[in-house]
Amino acid sequence: MKRTAVIIYWLILLVSALAVGAGAFRLLLREHSRLESAGLAAARGGAQLLADEVALSVQELEQKLGENLAAIPSANRAVTLAEWEQGHPLIRNSFVLDARGAVVYPAPTEPMTGEQERFLRRYEALFSGRAAWTGPAAEQPAAPASARQEFSRLAVAQKALSSSADSAGVPAVQTGWLPWYADNQIQLLGWALDPADGSRYGVELEMAAVLSRLAPAFAGAGEPYALLDGDGRVVFQSGALASNAVPVVAVPVGAVLPHWQVGAYGTGTATAAARGTFLLLTGLQVGVFVLAIILGGSLLLWQAHRHWRDAARKTSFVSNVSHELKTPLTSIRMYAEMLAEGRVKDDVKRADYLKVIVDQSQRLTRLVNNVLDFSRLEQRRRAYRPEPFDLAGAVGETVESQRTRLQEAGLRVEIAPPAAPCPVVADRDAVTQAVLNILDNAAKYAAGGGELRVEFGADEQGCRARFLDRGPGIPSAHRARLFEQFYRVDDSLSAKQPGCGLGLSIARRMMRDLGGDVRFEPREGGGAVFELAVPRERAGS
Repeated sequence: MKRTAVIIYWLILLVSALAVGAGAFRLLLREHSRLESAGLAAARGGAQLLADEVALSVQELEQKLGENLAAIPSANRAVTLAEWEQGHPLIRNSFVLDARGAVVYPAPTEPMTGEQERFLRRYEALFSGRAAWTGPAAEQPAAPASARQEFSRLAVAQKALSSSADSAGVPAVQTGWLPWYADNQIQLLGWALDPADGSRYGVELEMAAVLSRLAPAFAGAGEPYALLDGDGRVVFQSGALASNAVPVVAVPVGAVLPHWQVGAYGTGTATAAARGTFLLLTGLQVGVFVLAIILGGSLLLWQAHRHWRDAARKTSFVSNVSHELKTPLTSIRMYAEMLAEGRVKDDVKRADYLKVIVDQSQRLTRLVNNVLDFSRLEQRRRAYRPEPFDLAGAVGETVESQRTRLQEAGLRVEIAPPAAPCPVVADRDAVTQAVLNILDNAAKYAAGGGELRVEFGADEQGCRARFLDRGPGIPSAHRARLFEQFYRVDDSLSAKQPGCGLGLSIARRMMRDLGGDVRFEPREGGGAVFELAVPRERAGS
């Protein structure tokens, strides 16, 4: 799978994930809007029911008191109204006006209480004729639709009372109620007009007592509701409300209490803050969902790319190994057949052919050993037999055994004697195999430099053998992957050289298993330096 294909697949995955996330976010928003609308409708319905109940309660109270006002005999109205002030909990003040509109009760000629004086001042505009008795009430909106049926029943009862009066030949007393605002508070004033003598009389209700009769309507409400006065202040409430709470829905009570409303603070409805929180949480959830899709898809693409890359490397490895095995086998077979058939008469040529057979056999042995070591390392079946030995002596013997081959490759080999002995504890065969792999790498790629120098060093942790060449070196872009299995630097130099990309990887794996390492660094002045580090003692001992 090429890099371009991986990028294309990843872009397709990204676009698909973003499309799915956008669709999910849009569906969630639509569902939230639907639930929000349903919540608002439910809150409005609950507020409307409470507003109807409040209006009906006030209307029933006014109807009953209006009937009582109409039934007061004309002979002792002032006395009766005075008694109502003293004994009726709903009556705060009362009044009587004569046919000319002058106040008869409270009597202006007699001492009045402070409450009576304030009462006359409150309604001075009404009693003086500057305000109409029916205007404000007539301009109020009609009663809520859900309460009209009950109001009609009360109207029928009132009509029956008037009819009975008419049948007796006596003009019926007219009654009415007037909401009146004074001192920034609403007052309810009930009045009666006697057509017989033209007098008008009535009562002012005690609003605290009236409102107390409305409280039970809010006690059983499940959602938070509140009765709001004309200034938006809470009069009654159900449930706990914050000091700065704003109703999501407000329904007017109607003509009986103008400008009063029932507000719903429903927990099921969405406020601006709740909507912002919803958008934030929904965005985070959708983002996590999209990110999970992208990460999961990316992981699958990465796994597929890695498997494809490993498969390609293993295919290349098998091809290279097959070629590497075929080349020495072909040489060995060819020269062996020539010697066996006696076609080579010259002793010098015969010796050269035998040397070629030996060299190719050694090359074949190294290749087979690398393949076997790779298989054992992959299966973790590589067994090590640590023993004490001198690293400088072991490395020197191995280099000397390969000196002829290295010289034939064009390398001048120089071994610098160590300043002190280099005693280590490790598997001698594994160290020898690692050194052979490093030398084989130098013979393939550093021959053009004409030099291979071997140096030794030691410290408290262990000893080091350094192999310095003047070859082309390793480009910086490839150094991080230099010790990966099957990896070969993809340039013209490595492409012309046989190999399967296992030598350095096997060398490092074995040395790290023994507690050491194989490291690379560029050589000053050009070339490469491979350092073989071996511990003085066995790792973990």
